[in-house]
Parts: sequence; structure tokens; C-alpha cells
Amino acid sequence: MNLQEFDVLLAAHDWTYAYADDYRYFTRGEGERRIILDHVKNNPEFGPLFDIWAKFCSGQVDKATFFARRSELLS
Repeated sequence: MNLQEFDVLLAAHDWTYAYADDYRYFTRGEGERRIILDHVKNNPEFGPLFDIWAKFCSGQVDKATFFARRSELLS
């Protein structure tokens, strides 16, 4: 998997799965998160991209900062 493919995986991930009322959505989200974290563990260069996605999806980074940093990482 390359960085662009990892970005697609992050974009498709349900970052709000922990708030799901339906246990199936929670289970699926937890499984996706394990896969994502395994990729980060095996490919340390994926770490910064994961970090910016996580911060953006949790509201810690604004949209402009997210897109600028993401673009920088993917170039």
C-alpha cells in the first residue's frame, strides 16, 4: 500500500464509529481502526497522514490546515 492508497482508506473510515448506537457499526469501525493502525505500525511514513486525519476528524485542526498539511504529505 502506498501513501495515496492509505489516504483513501483514511477517507473511507468512519471516524465517529465510537458514537454509534448500533453495535454492528461500532464493530466495523473498530476493525477498520485496527487495520489502519497496523498499516501505521508497519509503515512509519504513514504516521503523519494518520495524525492529521485524526486531528481533523476530532475537530482539533481546521479545514484549511488539514487540506494544506494533507496536500503537503501526499506530494
